[in-house]
Amino acid sequence: WAAQQLKLARWHIVNDLNEPNIKAICDNLLQKNVINKFERDSMTHRMLDRADMARQLVDTVISKGNNASTLMIEALQQVDQHLCNEIERNLAMTEAKNNRSHNFVPGLQTTR
Repeated sequence: WAAQQLKLARWHIVNDLNEPNIKAICDNLLQKNVINKFERDSMTHRMLDRADMARQLVDTVISKGNNASTLMIEALQQVDQHLCNEIERNLAMTEAKNNRSHNFVPGLQTTR
C-alpha cells in the first residue's frame, strides 16, 4: 500500500522536495538499511539536478516495496510536513473525484 502511495505522490515529491531534504531522507534510509551507500551516493550525485535526485529516490524506494516505502514516507514526514500536507490535500481532491477515500499515510501519526 505504501508503495502505491509513493507512486501517487511521485509528481509532488519530484517537483517540490528540496535538495537538503532529499539528502536528509537518503541519509535516514541509509541508516535504516533501506538503501546502501552506493545508492545514496548515486541519488545525491552533484551532476544530478534536484528533480532527478528526487525522481531517483522515489523510484528506487518504490522498487524495494511497501516496507521501504513506509520508511520513506515516515522520513518525508520528519523533514517536510508541509509537503506531506500538500500531498494529502491533492490526493484527497483526486480521490474525491474518483469517489474513493485514501490517506497519504493511513495510521501514521506525526509528532509535530
